[in-house]
Amino acid sequence: MSRGKKARSIAEEEGVAWDPEKGKELLLVHFETYLFEAEEASIDDYASSIMEVNPEKAGRSPGYELSESKEVLSKGETGKHQVIYEIDESAEEVNGLIDTAVNGELWFNLQ
Repeated sequence: MSRGKKARSIAEEEGVAWDPEKGKELLLVHFETYLFEAEEASIDDYASSIMEVNPEKAGRSPGYELSESKEVLSKGETGKHQVIYEIDESAEEVNGLIDTAVNGELWFNLQ
């Protein structure tokens, strides 16, 4: 996970120019997906809509997937992703959300 200037620099290297609102900064989250049940899945179908972040859990800031590829995983394969968000500069604790069709909303802490 990277925040602030470092996250912005990485986004710019990937060709994304994102100027956060006043009082906000960028958060870049690195995560992996693993396909353990289906025979094949397109990560593009889920990517930025899977995870959202908000320090107060009061609203949602949708992520932007930095990878432009339409990655397709086969059963047992892992894919690496970078997703960028806009968060409050003053946020000390940042929480993530995975919205799943089966289990509902699952919150977790990003450290």
